[in-house]
Amino acid sequence: MAEDQEILWSSPIDANGEQIRITLNVFKGSLSIQVRKWYTDPQTAEMKPGRNGISIKPKEWNGLLAALEDADTVLERRGLLK
Repeated sequence: MAEDQEILWSSPIDANGEQIRITLNVFKGSLSIQVRKWYTDPQTAEMKPGRNGISIKPKEWNGLLAALEDADTVLERRGLLK
């Protein structure tokens, strides 16, 4: 688990309490941005990170942001965004 974590955004996925979260994390002194599914542990009722997701280093952020902007343009052009 991260030493320090800040939730930047979260959105529910289903009625079981799963979420997608974007977080800033510090682990062993390294900063990362994570996009990950979270779930509710049935035994403890705590939210825990799932295996599905990605971890991005700050130096990779601008490239990812540019790719997401390109994806947004394509989705708009195809009429897939509301």
